[in-house]
Amino acid sequence: MSQHPSQRSEQPWRVGLWYIGVGVGTIIGSLMSFGFQHYESDAFTSWQILFLVVGLITISVGLLVLWFLPDSPMRCTFLSRDEKIWTIERLRANQTGIENKTVKPEQILECFMDPQTWLLSLTMISSNVPNGAVSSFQATIIRGFGYDSKTTALLQLPSGAVSIVSVLIATWLAGRFEQRGLNVVALLLPGILGGCLLAFLPNTDQYKIGLLIGNYLTNCIGATIPLVYSWVGANYSGHTKKVGDPHPAQTQQFLQEPHANSPPRQR
Repeated sequence: MSQHPSQRSEQPWRVGLWYIGVGVGTIIGSLMSFGFQHYESDAFTSWQILFLVVGLITISVGLLVLWFLPDSPMRCTFLSRDEKIWTIERLRANQTGIENKTVKPEQILECFMDPQTWLLSLTMISSNVPNGAVSSFQATIIRGFGYDSKTTALLQLPSGAVSIVSVLIATWLAGRFEQRGLNVVALLLPGILGGCLLAFLPNTDQYKIGLLIGNYLTNCIGATIPLVYSWVGANYSGHTKKVGDPHPAQTQQFLQEPHANSPPRQR
């Protein structure tokens, strides 16, 4: 949705602005985990209370977004007719259209035959499978270094900070110089270094700091996701209704149908 009102040069950092929610969520979640670990009760455990609170907040925010957030400029109730026209006109140079939910089989076929679809999918999957594993089990990994659960929760805070900083810098540079590919490569390098530190440093007290640094560096890989999302938004046109599909959610993002009149490719 952030790509609808954005020109190509604006898309990376606008996508990045909402994607820093991942880092912010890591920081807030870590602090909440640390706080709720001090809760003691016979009725509920600390993690059950944490899940109930966070779950209720998530559902409430989701309902608010569903009700108030428009999914295209034409559905913005807070824009006048002239403002909607101006919004659409400023996006004319994108050559990606606004929204068309009509499924056209020839465009789906074109999408699957476009090498860019497979290259972008390969980029996303190959870079974020290891990132997903590390981020999902980050608490378990840090606790494996010999820390207790409360300390582990606090030691996840730098991971969120690294994620926020890397996303902001990478998306700003991508928008400023209209260069997404080099930024993706640059973000993978510290991630590879971090993975090497985790894989090859001995798990002893002497190397705890190095292992933590390696864990934090892997969070740079996640910053490639908003860049690839904006890459797809700049190079693909059309709108495909989401369907139940066994592929990862990231791959679905790339299987959008391009119009026969594809826009100029961005680097």
